[in-house]
Amino acid sequence: MATGRSGRPGSWAASGLILVAFALGGVALILHQWWLFWTATGIAVAGGIVAIAVDIFSDVVLDPIHTDHAEPHVSPIRHRVKTDAPSELEPKVLLLGHAPSISRDEREDTGAS
Repeated sequence: MATGRSGRPGSWAASGLILVAFALGGVALILHQWWLFWTATGIAVAGGIVAIAVDIFSDVVLDPIHTDHAEPHVSPIRHRVKTDAPSELEPKVLLLGHAPSISRDEREDTGAS
C-alpha cells in the first residue's frame, strides 16, 4: 500500500540502510580502516537485497508528460513558424554532427540560402 508520493516504510528503510552504508564506507576510507569499509560494503549489499525484497521500484509515480503551450514563433534553425501541435512536440533524436536538412522548397519559402 503506497502512501501517496512519500513511499512505503520498507522502501525508506532500504534507502536509509544503503545511505548509512555509503556514509560509513566513506568514513572508513578516510580512516584507512579496510575492515570497516568491507563491512559497509556488505551493509550496502544487504540494503540492495532489502530494496529488491520490498519491491522499491513499485513506489515510482509517473506523472503525465508536461507540454508547454507556446505561441507560434519562428525557429532559429529552420526559419519557419513553429506551433504547439502534438506532432511537433514529440522528441526528436539527433546524432552529433548531423544537422537537420532543409529541402529546396523550404529554403525558397524562408529566404535561406
